[in-house]
Amino acid sequence: MRKKTALFFLLFPAISGAGNWVEETNLAADGLKGLRHGEIIRLPAAQKNFVAVLDQARSQTTEGGVILLPDAGQSAATQIVAGPLRDYLPSHGWTTLSIQLPVLAAQARPAEYWRLLPEASRRIDAAVNWWKQKGVDNIVLCGHGWGSLVAATYMANRSDDTVRALVLVSLGWPQERARMMKETLSKITVPVLDIWASQDRDEVLGTRLERQLIFKGKTSYRQLLISASGHDYRARQIFLAKRVLGWLRRTAPGFTMVNSD
Repeated sequence: MRKKTALFFLLFPAISGAGNWVEETNLAADGLKGLRHGEIIRLPAAQKNFVAVLDQARSQTTEGGVILLPDAGQSAATQIVAGPLRDYLPSHGWTTLSIQLPVLAAQARPAEYWRLLPEASRRIDAAVNWWKQKGVDNIVLCGHGWGSLVAATYMANRSDDTVRALVLVSLGWPQERARMMKETLSKITVPVLDIWASQDRDEVLGTRLERQLIFKGKTSYRQLLISASGHDYRARQIFLAKRVLGWLRRTAPGFTMVNSD
């Protein structure tokens, strides 16, 4: 434990906030040790510096950038679902930026993560601003589980067109949050791809029809079932990545910038 913490603080300055920084420190350090590709960068948000992993498009042209948001308690470097997207999308023209979201102690209940939404939204802001400074203006948000809740909440509070599309993988909520989520999702105006697994968590399966009703009438909304899979989409992750890519090509085509290297 001490070695992991020492390694991480060597790379990143200390921060504090609503999340559990010690837990996040060790989680990110473990993920970075297993990093097979990508560039580690640090982004500031509300006097904090957090981890992000940048994977440049590996094709001759670049369509734009996808910000990947992990599920609760997962590392930006090794996240279960967004990780395969980091492998797949850059080979097809999309640069990805996987950002570390705040985490809580391992024994924390899912309901406790809701209080981290403001801090998580600030991190998306930092990622969006970083990309705008790089001249990238075709940006897509893609979140898994709690990351999809963070993405949806963020987009409900934006009125500009900086982020052009939203991919929500396994979005769900408990019944006591139903009214709040209806108000939140109703504010989203960008195209939405809503993905769920046939054996997903109860709160994802239980709100599937509710999500359809909230987005009813919006031609830019599509709901997609990934069969024979659970919340982690194990053994179906590449299939999921291909479906996301196909939707991006139709919904948020880039301006085809030619890579110089």
